[in-house]
Amino acid sequence: MIPFFGHNPENIWQNLACRMVACALLLLGILWTDDLMAEDRIDSARGGGETRELDEITPRSASVRLSTAPVVRLRDDRGASPDFVYGTGRNLSLLQKAQDDRFQVGVVLPLTGEFSDLGQDFLNAIILALFDMGDETTSLLISDSQGTREGAETAAVDVILRGADVILGPVFDYTIAAASPVSRGVNIPLIGFSANRHAVDDGVYLLNFSPEQQVARIVKFAIEQNIMRFAALIPEGSYGALVAESFRDAVVQNGGEIIEIISYSDQFDQLEAAAMQLARSDIGEEGDAVFIPEGGTLLITLVSFLTHYDIDPGVVRLLGTGLWDDPLLGREPSLRQGWFSSPSRHRDRHFQESFQAHMGHRPPRIVELGYDAFLIAALLQQQAGKGDNLSSLLIRDGGFTGINGLFRFLPNGLSERGLSIFEVQQHKMKEISPASSTFQ
Repeated sequence: MIPFFGHNPENIWQNLACRMVACALLLLGILWTDDLMAEDRIDSARGGGETRELDEITPRSASVRLSTAPVVRLRDDRGASPDFVYGTGRNLSLLQKAQDDRFQVGVVLPLTGEFSDLGQDFLNAIILALFDMGDETTSLLISDSQGTREGAETAAVDVILRGADVILGPVFDYTIAAASPVSRGVNIPLIGFSANRHAVDDGVYLLNFSPEQQVARIVKFAIEQNIMRFAALIPEGSYGALVAESFRDAVVQNGGEIIEIISYSDQFDQLEAAAMQLARSDIGEEGDAVFIPEGGTLLITLVSFLTHYDIDPGVVRLLGTGLWDDPLLGREPSLRQGWFSSPSRHRDRHFQESFQAHMGHRPPRIVELGYDAFLIAALLQQQAGKGDNLSSLLIRDGGFTGINGLFRFLPNGLSERGLSIFEVQQHKMKEISPASSTFQ
């Protein structure tokens, strides 16, 4: 039942306290987002790509220790054993201008502009992969996309003219759309990092954490646990539209029932209004679930309002996506026992620790894609014969095992990834349903 605040002084103070707590959360936190959400904030700035040679790019930390390289396996799952085991040595001499006789990996990232921090973290992850290999036959050609369409196109031309055999990046769908005609024109595969499936094109392969796959996995798991009735709080915008469509499809395909889907903006009053509207719906019984594909302080604020309006997380199961994958969320009691889908973390601990030691901060998880992408490029270099079509080598039924677990590229350029189910517990996330170790 929804409390009515007009006649009870005690409820007035409760409402005021709830609002004060939620406001504090919004002011103190940094909102989670992905590139689909970011599109609404990206301006149409134009500018050419600034070329950077390898000897001009250094990790953020001036001190790179050579003895603490993580051991990371990238496996072609057609075979029983890893093709490579990386981490035995680093070679700082690899940071030099690329030579013609090396396998050239073009890197197109936003190293200046609004998204330069993200671009630099991606670059540092790729450089760590280069160091971990200790392979002097592979080098990087780095060019700055500036986070713009024109910059991405210019950067793609730059790395191709300098001899790139494969391109890693760009990050965003609109920059991939600008760079891909250039790479496709010379039959060079491009591995982009956008989560927007519409960025895929001929010769473009998306290595990402797909929201659609995360939604499908968590909904299917919930229904397997006899949760049949679902509601959802969905953020407005292109990301929200994508997730809402995936949510509807997943619930219907698995035989569940949708009670309510409510969208919201990130305005404080809208968050409260969404929670109030959900409380008026027919959700609230044992066996019901509320899906919230949100993260950070917005997630905590929404859940605080839900509990205030008598949606009991002890009765109604809260569900989420990889945006929940933050141990700090375990401090929020209302989120405990909630479930979310995300790639396994069995292999990424070494990368996170190594990145922290060398660069001075922990990276956002998305940049781990850059590390895996470079290892894929190196695998291509090892297995390709002269004149081979590198794109054809990316399609493997068994896929690859990288630091985020099992994944593979599909013939249409999208990627498929094994996902685990986690439960939010105090100060940690417990894996309760492991990702599959093979593709069926």
